[in-house]
Amino acid sequence: MSFFKKTALAAAVASTSVIGALGEVASVVPGQYIVEFAQGSAVSSSLLFAKCMLMSPQPTFYSNLSSSNIDATPHVTLDHQLFNGASFKLADSHDNDSTIDTIQSMAMVNKIWPVRLYSNPATRISAINGSNITSMPLRKRAGYIDTYVPHVMGGVDKLHEEGFMGDGLFIGIVDTGVDYNHPALGGGFGPGHKVVTGYDLVGDAYDGITNTTPVPDNDPMDCVGHGTHVSGIIGADPNTFNFTGVVPNATLGMWKVFGCTGSVGNDILIAAFNMAYEAGVDLISSSIGGNSGWTEDPWDVAVQRIAEKGVPCIIAAGNDGANGLFDTSTAAESIGATSVGSIDSLTEPGLEIGATYLYNGGNATSFRYSKGEFSDFGTINVQMYAITLDPAVVGDGCSALPASTPDLSPYVVLIRRGVCTFDTKIANAQAFGAKRIIFYNNIPGVPAAPGDSSLSFPVGMVADTQGAEWISQMKAGVNITVDFTAEKDATTVFVSQPDTLTGGKMSTFTSWGPSYEGWIKPQISAPGGNILSTLPLAQGGYGVESGTSMATPFTSGCIALIKQVRGKSTLSPPQLTSVLATTAAPVDFNDGATTYNYLAPVVQQGGQYFIFLCGK
Repeated sequence: MSFFKKTALAAAVASTSVIGALGEVASVVPGQYIVEFAQGSAVSSSLLFAKCMLMSPQPTFYSNLSSSNIDATPHVTLDHQLFNGASFKLADSHDNDSTIDTIQSMAMVNKIWPVRLYSNPATRISAINGSNITSMPLRKRAGYIDTYVPHVMGGVDKLHEEGFMGDGLFIGIVDTGVDYNHPALGGGFGPGHKVVTGYDLVGDAYDGITNTTPVPDNDPMDCVGHGTHVSGIIGADPNTFNFTGVVPNATLGMWKVFGCTGSVGNDILIAAFNMAYEAGVDLISSSIGGNSGWTEDPWDVAVQRIAEKGVPCIIAAGNDGANGLFDTSTAAESIGATSVGSIDSLTEPGLEIGATYLYNGGNATSFRYSKGEFSDFGTINVQMYAITLDPAVVGDGCSALPASTPDLSPYVVLIRRGVCTFDTKIANAQAFGAKRIIFYNNIPGVPAAPGDSSLSFPVGMVADTQGAEWISQMKAGVNITVDFTAEKDATTVFVSQPDTLTGGKMSTFTSWGPSYEGWIKPQISAPGGNILSTLPLAQGGYGVESGTSMATPFTSGCIALIKQVRGKSTLSPPQLTSVLATTAAPVDFNDGATTYNYLAPVVQQGGQYFIFLCGK
């Protein structure tokens, strides 16, 4: 059986008999492949590698393809010390099993794999306008009092109090880039700044799907936001929101692998990890992933080799907890990776925007709402309409609305959260002309920003109690009008309240292991749900996000602290993971509504909880 057929069979088995439909499947890019050259074809000496690029096997490989009448276009050059190969695209007429078998049979080819796409796993909850906030580098040593809740959860505060801030550590990040102009991230780029180096491997227009041609440059500026948030969790300087990164005195390197939209191929990821390794980083943090199945994936292989050279690779386990078992992400599944799951923070921080409502045209009463990521309501007075007057309805707006529904365009439509996606509820309301929606929460707590994808459709969310009050009034025949103010002119309030439902327990979104080959993944879990950190200045400067994306840089910072305390080379990557595991405490299982008197399974939380004293 050919490699192509074997891969297709393995993928089919993984996606049907093991876990069914996947939320974040790492899709194969048609016609694109990665090869690694056999030992002897590459320059084996790192010294020769640095000096003798003329010995690259790339020209010979493409010449062999041409001699075999195989039409291929070069894509990414992978001339690296630990992974010497190339990626390329076959002409459609040549993309078949016979061609793959021919390439695999070449003496200079060690192995061939399909190119797969991966995404960054995180959910934006709210953005906070911090554009007028200035930050200063952290100069304090012993005696610094750190009260930031995720740090207290993980024991980071204790190491900060002893003066350990990550001095002398160089951390590599593979992500969407970083807004290095952010005052909490150093305010600049290059030597002398917090972000000392980096590279954009793809360019802003690359999306991995319709535009697959990398246009690299030396500027890793973030146009997405994810990488900036990750960077702040690792290394943010003090600011008026009273938090820092886990290692605020460390220096950072950013290898940008995403354009402004879309996904990234594993050929780009292999290049980025190897570039970070060759830059001399002390560890690599990456909050990227997608299900692809096996530790033989080329990105997994690249990660394993880097870890075997003593550089820890800390990678997000993924946010597909709803899929159940056997669904951690590549390359968190790599034998060499430290795979990280997510714990919800003990508090729920967020940004709420002020507005007012009136009952029957009476006195204005203030309320606050969390806005969706995209359009705001503008400055407008609008009447409220509820799809149903049952405040406990399940699945409100999840089905097509009745034919008797009026034209919804003049209203702000009130819909209860739950059961189906926000996008489904929006689409059903839009079918009757809706132009704006306020959701009300179906659980207690600070309302999250609705996770819609409608770029020009304003949405917001209020607390469950506020929604229930409005429903009660409308049921009694009261007419409710709402006065919105455009976000740029509205009153905004940063709020934080205890999370009494899931705080300190596994995030329901965190992916479950084990790997397809039985490895315990995730191995560690850390605070990743409801995390405040930096965002690009153009997106408000600060914001709250959730995901194993957030737990991963927290863990990366902890590993950096261990290296600072014990010495950079004292412990190997597996030993570092073991140190975290053996100083951690397990948590009880929580299903999102109830905490039970038994532990969360090992395949959900790993062998351990977040880091106690960061393993000191």
